[in-house]
Amino acid sequence: MNFAQAYLKGKIDRFEMMELAQIISDLNSKGSHISSFETVELTTDGHFEVSKTIPVKKKDVFAYFSKMMSDVLILTNKRLVSIFLNHYLACQNNTEFYKYLPRSRRRAFIMACGGLSGSGKSRVAREMAPELTYPLSAIVVRDDIVRKQLAGVDFDDTLGEDWYTPEKERLVYKEMRRQAKQAILAGYPVILDALFYNPAERKKAQDLAKRLNVSFEGFWMEAPLAMRSRRVQERLNNPSDIKKESDLIAQLSEDVGEVTWRYIYTSGTREETLNKVRSFLKRYV
Repeated sequence: MNFAQAYLKGKIDRFEMMELAQIISDLNSKGSHISSFETVELTTDGHFEVSKTIPVKKKDVFAYFSKMMSDVLILTNKRLVSIFLNHYLACQNNTEFYKYLPRSRRRAFIMACGGLSGSGKSRVAREMAPELTYPLSAIVVRDDIVRKQLAGVDFDDTLGEDWYTPEKERLVYKEMRRQAKQAILAGYPVILDALFYNPAERKKAQDLAKRLNVSFEGFWMEAPLAMRSRRVQERLNNPSDIKKESDLIAQLSEDVGEVTWRYIYTSGTREETLNKVRSFLKRYV
């Protein structure tokens, strides 16, 4: 069966789709590109196997890719396409690809999701991305992924403390803004997903929107410590290195300064949280 059929039958989930995005990204980096998702099959141990590829010129990659995504959208759902696209772009770590995206049919803007680990910011970013543009999704730029791009490691590798110094954090946020600019210039909304505990970084995100002449919407996610602790300990296939309650307690000592972004309390249901965010984004959707 092809991957869309496998998804519909419950044989794969979004984490396995991320694995497939990695496989296709690896092929692209070697100069070959997947010819059709019909040629991707599940092995008996639940992994993907690519049985056929054809070369595609770099400038044609996203035109070809978006056609495949459109076919997938018909068979599955836009949320899956969004996860796949964003993970594929993260794997590529090559902003040149952004300019080959099919043009968004909605205006570009920058949305930022900040908050301490486990507050729900990444979930909100992931869930809102498919709703903010068409035909694909908003581009999510996440600090945990960018950090591992810069370190040159896989997303599931754990980085040491030397990658969490103030100097390295500045590099991560600078790279996030660079990637966001490329996506905005391609006409796509961007969601910046990061701690944003430093007031200076929050201001730089807003200043980026001003320089690019696009709107900015900032959200600050909050949840009780016990809930945040449960969330981080239940994480699976997650690029974040924060997995223990002690890490969360350490974050509480950070002085986040005055937060002027909209507060979103995420202790309710998933849909309640998303509805709060949607209520502020009506003019974009």
